[in-house]
Amino acid sequence: MTSVDFNNVVLPGNDVSHIVLKGDNCKRSEKTIGPGLKSVDNKIIVCNGGVLRCKDDKYFWIEYFKKKYIPAKDDVVVGIVAAKTSEMYKVDIGASELATLPYLAFTNATKKK
Repeated sequence: MTSVDFNNVVLPGNDVSHIVLKGDNCKRSEKTIGPGLKSVDNKIIVCNGGVLRCKDDKYFWIEYFKKKYIPAKDDVVVGIVAAKTSEMYKVDIGASELATLPYLAFTNATKKK
C-alpha cells in the first residue's frame, strides 16, 4: 500500500486511518471526517478520489471536483425559490433535487390564518 500524506492525491479505497487518528492533542471522538471519507470497521476509507485536506488536526475531508453539488448536513447554501406551495417553498440550491423550506423556518414567522 502506498504512503498517503496531507495535500496528496488519494484514490477510492485508500486507508487514511493512520493520518486521521494520529496525534495526542485530540481525542478520537473530537475528530470529524467530512465529504469523501467514510468510517468502516474502525478504519477511515476514502470514497472519492481527490486531495486529502485537514483543518486544525480535527476536521478531515477530501477535496474533489464534481459538476453537481451534493448537499450535506449543516452546509450553508444560497438558493433561488423555484416554487411556492401552501406550506413551504421549494428552493433550487444547485443539487439534483429541489430543497424544501417551511414557511415557519423564518425568524418571527407565524402560522397563516
